[in-house]
Amino acid sequence: MNRDRKVYAALWCPGSLLLFGVLLTLVCLIVGDIVREGPVPDASAVEIEMAIWEAAAGREPFFALADAYEKASSERNIRVKVTLSPGIDNLIKPRILMGNPPEIAHCGVNVWHLLKRDKLYFLDGVLDGPAYDGTGETFRNTFLPGALDGFRYEGKTYSVPFTYLVWVIWYDRKVFRENGWQPPSTWDEMLALCSRIKQESDIAPFAYQGKDIGFAYWFLMSLTQRCGGVDAVTRLNNIEQGAFEQDAFIEAAAMLQHLAGRYFQAGYRSMGRLEGQMQFINRKCAMLYCGNWLINEMRNVMPEDFELSCFPVPAVIGVDGTPRGNPDVHNSIWGGQTILFADAPHPADGADLVRFWFSRENMRRFSRATKMITPIRGGTDESDFTPTQKDLMDIIRTTRGTFTDRCLSLYPKWVGLHFNPALEQLLEGTLTPEAFGALLEETIETDVRRNPNVYKPPPLILESECENNK
Repeated sequence: MNRDRKVYAALWCPGSLLLFGVLLTLVCLIVGDIVREGPVPDASAVEIEMAIWEAAAGREPFFALADAYEKASSERNIRVKVTLSPGIDNLIKPRILMGNPPEIAHCGVNVWHLLKRDKLYFLDGVLDGPAYDGTGETFRNTFLPGALDGFRYEGKTYSVPFTYLVWVIWYDRKVFRENGWQPPSTWDEMLALCSRIKQESDIAPFAYQGKDIGFAYWFLMSLTQRCGGVDAVTRLNNIEQGAFEQDAFIEAAAMLQHLAGRYFQAGYRSMGRLEGQMQFINRKCAMLYCGNWLINEMRNVMPEDFELSCFPVPAVIGVDGTPRGNPDVHNSIWGGQTILFADAPHPADGADLVRFWFSRENMRRFSRATKMITPIRGGTDESDFTPTQKDLMDIIRTTRGTFTDRCLSLYPKWVGLHFNPALEQLLEGTLTPEAFGALLEETIETDVRRNPNVYKPPPLILESECENNK
């Protein structure tokens, strides 16, 4: 179908973050229309704009979605404009300020400031209505368990993810098979495995991307849930008094420090995200903690005989012999955060486009094109799954819910000044877990809780049916 398409490109180059940001913005704005087909839409058409971060999913799946929705909505004279850019945030931020945002955005803008100012369009109306498939179930009930857990504000849903992302531990089946190693299901088994790997081979038990402290941040959150359940993570998210000195958090910090001190690859502090991942792919390390974007990110450099597989962060067993935090609940992230703007010209039409996009049939097309696992039950085409994708899907099928962190996006200044430096000292062994927790508790109190200039959203109430919150 003829359409008006805009595709923006950016130059990816080394240099300072400031220079990068300036170049990215200038290129995105100057390059302008590089793909344009068809006439300008007539004045009677209802135009909906999708502003999409251009990344692993590519361009064509979004163009195909827009074409399909226009065809399905031909009686309503709908036009869909697709804007793609690796610097999409820089393109839409000025438009948000000017009150002229797109209807739909897949981006990384700070949603908390938008929520505070009533700038986002809540999706509960469409979620509680019928699914596009015509099966009689609600749109909300078509989502996999936990897929929407991280996108609620004051009991309302402000976003939906177009991929289902979880943090897991990756390994090479071939290496494990040749050495007689088995994926662990408990933390004690994990430590025993790390000890065997260190004694029986010349590779490190764990790769770690030391220059990107975020990987340790998320590992710590996973371990906190395994020690104290989702309640422990929720206390951190709500910055409750004593949250950073609670037993589950201190114990998780001790576990991570022990793992880093004994089993992280030597020299990890000098490695960035891709460098650490390449150490794993090149079989210098046996395991890697990472999200499931690793499959797409490393597929072009992975050795042909590499049998990539994964397992969940192992359970922490209590004195009664049962897991202390539900091992079927997993750490997640935004997963292709899709938001709608209340100030856009046609937000209700944008919500209908989202309902169409997330139908099972369209999600299966999307998954075939992108090789991603979608958040919709039956919405992922598994017909040509690799063994790696099958292993990941087995984990997702048993998921009873997800949890995430919001301090990172809510209080970035505090995270940068205090959390991240303290976490580095924890990994290096120069700060005890107890001192780590005390430092965070002291600084969150002075810099955030008592600071009237720092926005603190209403307490997060996890409505997940997933876990006994244990």
